Amino acid sequence: MQEKLLEQLQIKYNPNDNKVILEKVKSNDEKLDKLEKLEEKLEKLEKLLEEIRAK
Repeated sequence: MQEKLLEQLQIKYNPNDNKVILEKVKSNDEKLDKLEKLEEKLEKLEKLLEEIRAK
């Protein structure tokens, strides 16, 4: 099924290249998750700073 999908997308089936691409995608996904968590922490810190300044 994967080969048919790749064929329809006009991508040559190359297990080695596909594996490397998959690893990069996973790595980028992990980095994105970390960035999202850091963004949430930054937003919380900004709210706390606003509360402190308001006092």
